[in-house]
Amino acid sequence: MKKNIIILLILLPIICLSQSNKHNVFGINLDLDWYSLTNQQTYSYSIQDHDINTNFVITDCDYVLNKIEAKFLKLGFKELLLLFPKGFKGKLDDLKPEMFLARIRYIDNVNYANKSNNDITKILSILNEEYGEPKLNMIRDKYSVYKWKGVYYKIVLTCREDELTTTLIYKKD
Repeated sequence: MKKNIIILLILLPIICLSQSNKHNVFGINLDLDWYSLTNQQTYSYSIQDHDINTNFVITDCDYVLNKIEAKFLKLGFKELLLLFPKGFKGKLDDLKPEMFLARIRYIDNVNYANKSNNDITKILSILNEEYGEPKLNMIRDKYSVYKWKGVYYKIVLTCREDELTTTLIYKKD
């Protein structure tokens, strides 16, 4: 009996670390493939893949919107995007996104001034709860930048007056 418990205790960290779902971002499993996350056909990927004006094949999150945690949706992000690598020549059921992007756009400087501080405070609260304190916390007059770095990911949260945006980027490492 003791041997079984010791073996279990030795194997438990290995099993936990070998889980394939390393990139679950508030309910969106970024370890899933193109079809599972977008419900789009190969043609949709191919059109954007040939567009020289973008560095990624970008899709919305409409298909997985019902999987996103309510606390994240309440933050006010109106733009939720998945960014897939371009130039993939294999089957799209093997293609996984490289990044997740969420953005709040403000109408004008007044709207930015009235809402951005409250938005960034709510977002930071959720991110700190989920990922701990940021490794970088830079606040300036016209912008702020916060960065988290984990074993499998980088997260950047920016709030920029010149762009009238608050943007969250989750990038897989």
